[in-house]
Amino acid sequence: MKKILYTLSIVLATCTFCACDDSDEMGILYTPTNAEAIFTSSSSEYTFEPTDTNVCYVTIQRANSKGNAEVAVEFIDTTGLFTIPSTVSFEDGSYETTLAVSFEKEQLETGTPYNIGLKLPDLPIAGKQTSHKLTVTRDYTWEFFVECNMISAFFGEYTATIEKAVENPSYIKIKDLYSEGHELKLMLAGDGSISMLQDTNEYGFYDIATGAEYGPYGEIYAYLNPDPNVTKYNAEQNSIELSMYYYVELGYIFGYFISDVITWE
Repeated sequence: MKKILYTLSIVLATCTFCACDDSDEMGILYTPTNAEAIFTSSSSEYTFEPTDTNVCYVTIQRANSKGNAEVAVEFIDTTGLFTIPSTVSFEDGSYETTLAVSFEKEQLETGTPYNIGLKLPDLPIAGKQTSHKLTVTRDYTWEFFVECNMISAFFGEYTATIEKAVENPSYIKIKDLYSEGHELKLMLAGDGSISMLQDTNEYGFYDIATGAEYGPYGEIYAYLNPDPNVTKYNAEQNSIELSMYYYVELGYIFGYFISDVITWE
């Protein structure tokens, strides 16, 4: 069982989807129609193996559940490999529905992320999540490589399993790293640099969801700094050093980057 060390420092920053808006200077409440909808997140990923389904789903919500409603969906798919409905439907009494995106698995190249842009109609209230980026990736074939030891100033010390991609041995997957079932996939370059098969965020870091919980504060997330001076692979010493910035939705935990070190025999 992984132990979480140290204490939490919180910087409040919350955002919710509300059924009304009292920001008007006259204090007038706004009631949305039953066809005003949002995405529950700004992005999502679907990584599939050969035995997985060829359909993935994106959740859409509304604040007014009265009556049936149909909402238009715009999308950007530059590959033409995905089937995406132009509308989604809400049933009377339902606050939530899903958008089903399908594809032919054999047409997607292994290890290549395919990004799809989704858009709902703009809302009268600014700041609501009406756009979404869906990333679909055909996974590699994985085989066991080695058991490793993880030392983290935040999570403590424990063991995990490393697998290598059959199609590309430089690509590894560390299983159960931050929580049971969590997987961290890294590309190890010959020059010692480390990257991930995803885009960096606006700060130049990789976004990571650890799957671990920090008590009442919810899930723990992290930024991985890809700077080769602080995140690096040493083939001779069989070690990986990751520069991580941990936080929860309410704010940061340490307020600075710390090093997680992974080693194996």
